[in-house]
Amino acid sequence: MASLLTTAPRWNPHAVIATTGPIPVLKEISIDREVCDASAGEWTVVVCRFGDHQVVETFHHSNAKSDQAQALQLPAGEYQLFLRYYHRKEPIQYAHVCPEFLR
Repeated sequence: MASLLTTAPRWNPHAVIATTGPIPVLKEISIDREVCDASAGEWTVVVCRFGDHQVVETFHHSNAKSDQAQALQLPAGEYQLFLRYYHRKEPIQYAHVCPEFLR
């Protein structure tokens, strides 16, 4: 499903799309919601297992639980993140992703 974000017939030319990974995770990563809110009117993050693209978490501007960092508890492994910004704002920045071993 995550690969459909950039390869599906329903292309999103009105969205800014960024990907990152693989990111090694022991049990948790956090994503800076404040940066997302400052860079776009609406945004979505999809977290997938690296390799098989199995979606393990999805959240967006209206269901993120914190004003600053969204912490995600994940099984140990490698993950890929897909970020979409809609109604982008200037200057655009990409969310900071922090695996627990960097904190």
